[in-house]
This record gives sequence, C-alpha cells and structure tokens, in this order.
Amino acid sequence: MTGKWLATAALLMFSVLPSFAELQALPMAGVTAISFSPDDGGKAVISDPGMLGHMLSAATQDGKVVPNEDGKNFDWSVTKEEAFGKGRLNIALNRERLNGDLAMVLNASLGEETSLAVQLYDAKGAALALDLFGEIKANAEAVGTDTFIVPLLRYPEARSLVLRRLSGELSVREVLLMPVLAEVEAAEDADKDLAALLGERLSEFHRMTNRKEETSIGKVHRIPSLEEINEIGASALTAAGYPVYKPLGVLGGSVTYAPVSGTTYEFAKLADRMLSLGKDQPVFDWFFTSSNGVIWHFSNDAQHAEEDRYKNTVFGMTSMPMSAEARKAYLARTGHAIIEFPIARSAIEVLVHGDNPLDSIPPDALKSAFGAQGMASTWKDLGVTDGPLAVMEVKPIGGNPSWGTGRMFQEIVLGGAEWRPDVDARHDVVYAHGVEKAVSQSPGGIGYAVQGPRKHRVKVLALASTDGKGHTLATEDAIYSGRYPLQRKLYAVVAAPSLDQAPPSVREMINLLLSDQGQTLMVRTRSLPLAAAEVVEWRKRLGLAD
Repeated sequence: MTGKWLATAALLMFSVLPSFAELQALPMAGVTAISFSPDDGGKAVISDPGMLGHMLSAATQDGKVVPNEDGKNFDWSVTKEEAFGKGRLNIALNRERLNGDLAMVLNASLGEETSLAVQLYDAKGAALALDLFGEIKANAEAVGTDTFIVPLLRYPEARSLVLRRLSGELSVREVLLMPVLAEVEAAEDADKDLAALLGERLSEFHRMTNRKEETSIGKVHRIPSLEEINEIGASALTAAGYPVYKPLGVLGGSVTYAPVSGTTYEFAKLADRMLSLGKDQPVFDWFFTSSNGVIWHFSNDAQHAEEDRYKNTVFGMTSMPMSAEARKAYLARTGHAIIEFPIARSAIEVLVHGDNPLDSIPPDALKSAFGAQGMASTWKDLGVTDGPLAVMEVKPIGGNPSWGTGRMFQEIVLGGAEWRPDVDARHDVVYAHGVEKAVSQSPGGIGYAVQGPRKHRVKVLALASTDGKGHTLATEDAIYSGRYPLQRKLYAVVAAPSLDQAPPSVREMINLLLSDQGQTLMVRTRSLPLAAAEVVEWRKRLGLAD
C-alpha cells in the first residue's frame, strides 16, 4: 500500500469524525470520603472536594472515635463487648444526584469474629436490604477486593446506606463512595433484536435461556434456627396454649435501670431490642451483675444510693429465687411484698471428656467430684475401674461460684456445702467456649454447663432420676416432668406493690416475657420456655389476663 493512499484515507477519516476539540468527555464522578474526627465528642466527617452533593450527612451511633496506631488519624471503633447489632454508621444519600449504583471502598479492620452488614433504608427508616454482602471479611478475601457495589438501581426507594456492626470488634478508618454505572438490563425483545442484527449466537448461559444458576459467591449472615440452638426448648414451644403477644400501649416515662444476672442478660437485651424498635433510645438501661447482686439490690436500701442508675430501678432478672431473708428485708424496708415470678427454666448438664467410659454418675460421686467433703482424688473414686483414667486426677471445672448457675449447682448437688478448693471456676457456663471447651481439652475433667447442643468432644452424663427409677439425661420429658434433678427456674422481680403501680416500660416488658414471643427469646438464648399453662397462670396472677 502506497504512502499516498494512506494519506488520502487519513484525510477522509478526519473529514467524517469531529475534531478532538469537539469530543465530549464523560462526566467525572468524583469521590466522597467519610472519615472521623474527635471534635464534639467524636463525629463522622464528609469530604466532598467536587461539591458533588451525593451524600447529605453521615453520623455514627454507638462506639467511639479514637486515635489509630499512628496517632494522627482517627477511627470509629466498636468493641467486641457491645451487644449484638450495636454500632452503626448512617449515611444519608442524595437520590436526586445518585441515579445509578454506588461503589464503596471500605478501609476497616475486622477481627476474626467480626460480623458487619451493609444495609439500605427508605425515607421512613424501614429496612429495604438488611445484608447486601453477607460475611464481608470472608467474601472480600475470597474475591480479593475492598470495593463493594451498592445496587441503588435495584432499590429506588433507598435513602440511607448503613454500615451495621453485628458482633465482634470493628474499627473503620475511612469510607470512600463513588457513583458507578452497573449493568442495565435490556428487555428480552431488545436483546433478541440486537443479537439478530449483530449475527450473534447466544450463550447457553444467557439469561433468556432461563437457566437457573447460583449467583452468590460467598457466605451470607445466617441466624441459626431455634432447633439448632436449643432443640428441647424449640420442641417445648410447639405446645398449644401460649398467649400471643399483644402490646399493652404506649411506653412512657424515663429509661428504666435494671440489674440482670449473666444468664438472664442475653434475653434481657433481646427483649429490650424488640420494645425499642422505632425509638431513639432503648427502653431499659441494663447493668450486669450476679444473681446475688440482683437480689442484694432489691433487699437492701440501694435505691437511695448516689448513683443515678439506682434511683429509677424497679425491675430486675435473676437465675435464682430470692431467699426468705431477702424477701423479709424488702418487706421491712418498703412495707409491701416484692413481686417475683418465673420467666423461664434452665437445666444444667454434667460433662466429661469424650473418651471417658462413664455414661452416668450417682449423686454421691458427683458431690465428691465438686464438694470439699469426701473429695474424690482420682477417677477410680468416681467409678472408673481400669485404664489410664482410673489413676488420673479428677479436675473439676465450672463457673464463678457466686453466679446463679454455680449457686444452684451448689444447692442441688452439694446440699449447700462448700466447694472443693481446686475447682477451676473461671469459665462461662452457657456457651461452648467456656466449660464445655475446657472439659474437652482435659481428659480428667468434669464440669457443669447449661443444657444445649455440644460443639466440642465431650460426653453428657446421665443423673439419678428424682423418681428413683435409674438415671436420666436432660431430655424434654425428663425436664418438664421434673424427673431430671439438675434444673431451676429463672425469675423476674418488680419492686412495686402491684404491677399496675409499676412503670409502663416494666409492665410492657413482663407482658412480652410472658407471651409466645417472649418465650421464644428464652429459647434463642438457650434457656427453656415455661410450659404454656405456667405462662397463662402467671399472667392471671399478675393481672395480665386477656
């Protein structure tokens, strides 16, 4: 091809196309950054250099703004001790400017056990999407990115983007946001026409083939079913007769301060979360203590203490009943009896290592494993006749003896006698990471923990039945018939002459707890529900009957 021909072709081409000066560049989206400042007690700051106005405002809820490791910048941080769901970064979107999807770059530190959900809400604060990206840490690592496409086109009603910590430790340095153009779905007829004009053969995976395929690439947040968490409790809930929860009315008054024990703390928070939906702040301010601490609070003159939390305290929950002495002290101080009633029940199981040959343990042996009187030295003292375990030292494992679970174990198993001095009493008694895990790691271990599904390699021992007919495990029938010996009820207390004279928040809390929904919360936190007849009876006695 000659040079003259090339020059002629180039001239023709430029005579058809517009000049470079006439070409219109695509609009630059620009980036909006959200960072954090310690000013005014800590706040979120929007940086919008291009004055784009894509984000109207940003604000944190819960957590603190703290200096990061370099001491120059600041992070929004929420500790792992905070309750489930506490910790939000709320970003108000300008949908007049944001007509497409949104790219989000998340500069954050997530712990091994951190769960974070990205959510969308409408103008009324109702949820449109509760979990856009599932388990962000695992999914981002699987894809190899820190950038997420928020599908605003799919949610035209979305007015706010929320980063919601679910659990674990969270630290956010910066969030970058930029409009992007995502796939525009064509109508089927348009796709067919375009394919015909281009002469294209459609792939077998084209959406018009109606091929069903999995679109998810990673893990999603999943709340275990009641059966997975608490099989016995879930089964008990299926019985007919539980009163349906119906709110009593408007919640009024100030925040109610309430002491709760460790066992009752979890469903106290869940119940409060239900009552607080749509409100600016929780209805209750729970303060954590032991069952002894709850009982002490109501039987002593704590309401005249200087701390504000004691001044408005009329309600609490405990995993053991008040003693006759505590009731008497309350009556002498106030002139009226305290209101106390059961809200759930709980069974305690005895655990040994998975290789332990025992399947059951008699009362005397169990007492010698944990009690100071007649202490068992080796497993031969507990009935193991041969093998290495017979000469192995007994290692008793439990929770703090002042906790309600420990106190009830001491009362039922030891008859109120002293614990043996070598009990390893520093473990959680409810969840798998506590006593259960410690026993699984100790071939000579024996421990007690709240009944539930087991994750570690342990064996649950059968205990002597209360009817004298052999030994029994903590089955549904054995618990609700009373044949299983190691069980208790959990209680609520109201420091008022009657429920009618208690604050509206307290009446509503009790109305919830003694209902189908309230008893479901008990099951979700591994406690067992009351029988339906018990719930009905106590509603009548408290004046809550329908």
